Formats: sequence, C-alpha cells, structure tokens
Amino acid sequence: MRLRYELEEKYARITDCFKYIDADRTGKLERHEVKRLLVEFNIVGVSDGAIESLIDFADTDGDGEINYREFARGAPPPPSCARPPSPRAQPRSAS
Repeated sequence: MRLRYELEEKYARITDCFKYIDADRTGKLERHEVKRLLVEFNIVGVSDGAIESLIDFADTDGDGEINYREFARGAPPPPSCARPPSPRAQPRSAS
C-alpha cells in the first residue's frame, strides 16, 4: 500500500508540474514554454543551444515538443522506489 501511495503522489506532482509548464494546455511542452520556465525559476546564463539540446534529448519521438510521457520519463523516482544495490556490489568482508 505504501508503494502505491508513493507512486500516486509522485505522478500527481508530475502531472501538476506538467500542467503548470503547459501554459496553453496543448498537452505538449513547446520550446517557448520550457524557456519561460527557466526564466521564472531565475535560471540564467543557459545558452539557447543548451536549452535546445535539453529539449531535443527529452523529445524521444522527435516531434519538436515534450509530451507528458517524455516529461514523466525524465522525472526521478522517489527514494523509496530505488532499487537496493545488488549483493555483488557489496564489498566483501575480510575473513
């Protein structure tokens, strides 16, 4: 139940963020909306080329915009959903 709650909370927050950025409610984040967001959050000094590269990276279907699926894919999972390290990754104790 806890995992379900955390996933519902995560996706509710992601949906709210997406809706906030998608000012014209097209269901896609256009380049000008991403640029506006950076300005609103006072993220300055980022070149237009870097912003374009970021958008192109997130735009996996190549339509020039970021849809909800592409946006959600880029959101990090909550810490409790992270996988624990595999036993092989654990250092061996000296015997």
